[in-house]
Amino acid sequence: MKSRFSSIVTATRNFLVSMLLWTYAGFVLFTWYVARLTPDWAVLLRVSASILNDLIWIPLGIILWSRAFMLFSGITGKSPFKSFILSFFIVTGISLFVIILPDISFKFLFIPLALTILAFIHALFTRRHGHPELVSGSILKRYVPLSLIILLTVFHYRYQMLPHRIEARSGIDIKVMSYNIYCDGGRADREKAIETIRDEGADVVCCMEFNIITDNEIFSRELGGLYPYKVLSGDPRESKSGAIILSKFPVTVEKLPDNKGNWSHRIELILAEVDMKGKKIHILNYHLKSVGHYIEYVADKKLDFKKKMDFAARNEVIFDREKYTQAKYIENLITTSSEPVILCGDLNDTPNSRAFHVLEKKYTNTFSARGWGLGATFGEERMKVKLRNKRFISFLARDVLRIDHIFVTKGMRVISAEVLSGARGSDHKPVVAVVQIK
Repeated sequence: MKSRFSSIVTATRNFLVSMLLWTYAGFVLFTWYVARLTPDWAVLLRVSASILNDLIWIPLGIILWSRAFMLFSGITGKSPFKSFILSFFIVTGISLFVIILPDISFKFLFIPLALTILAFIHALFTRRHGHPELVSGSILKRYVPLSLIILLTVFHYRYQMLPHRIEARSGIDIKVMSYNIYCDGGRADREKAIETIRDEGADVVCCMEFNIITDNEIFSRELGGLYPYKVLSGDPRESKSGAIILSKFPVTVEKLPDNKGNWSHRIELILAEVDMKGKKIHILNYHLKSVGHYIEYVADKKLDFKKKMDFAARNEVIFDREKYTQAKYIENLITTSSEPVILCGDLNDTPNSRAFHVLEKKYTNTFSARGWGLGATFGEERMKVKLRNKRFISFLARDVLRIDHIFVTKGMRVISAEVLSGARGSDHKPVVAVVQIK
């Protein structure tokens, strides 16, 4: 009787695990497909799928880390009940670890991933003669969907899943920073942002949401000695939405074509040329339209659900089309110059978005090439504001989206790229990259 009960418990557990894995694999494929191929009118679906696809590694992280701990816990030799209890505590603890420390758990995800692969190879070789049906059933029910999930995750993050070795350098290096300093920040926030810029000491710094009236004075006073050259852009009537390029080397603003396109309210663009030790470099400071912003209004208690969705969809379609036009404009802005081009800015979209893919056709994303970890730049501060009345939940707020990006001309060597996760003073984290100029 006890043996029969154990068999039922084991069969039920295996069935549930198999169903969950296949459902998870299907969801990964669905969000990946929808984010790339959804038609223009279904912008809410596409934006939601893009965001979900960037978060979809979290269940995989829980699965792999939990499996790694179970391999060393001796759980297989225990009774079904003890096994269930131990599994429950392991999965719960690992879930908290992944949610509270997402970047750490992701950076070292290659460890449980390698252990899972070794465990599969071991099972394949030790059981194939004694119980071949166990191996074939396990492969179909567990390893096929898990392998599919792993392959899609590795394809999505690629080089971000492993640390990079320091390589020998030749030529001239330039260190650039992209930093959205938050248009509604107060004096204390600006001082923190300035401290971050000063401590990092990049050769060129591109700031978005720069107040061209009030920020210019404090930036000149605090950073003028470090950055003697600068170019500004912005309409005094929209003073909070300006932009600035700070440089240690001579910099001159370049005139943009007259057909600038859809760069409307609170959106700025600067094209400049930096003369770095005789080398000419084009620097583009961009800030694209925010898409996904009106999704937040779904939580607004003042409107019924239908009005919320109508309101969000109407605005998101307009903004998404505007952003796509902006991305195409940037892609075609510099077509003939042989000089290197660096794009710094707030894309307001994830690496799974169509705006990102437009720029990726022509330029290399520095963090995708040489960054380690998630590289998330946005989410924590915004979530804390939204959840300020829920103390425990707000404690779990973390940066989860990578929407700030530095791109460089394809062929340029990217030495390093990182997100300064400890920076404070803005709802965005700055991105820093070191690239080589030949």
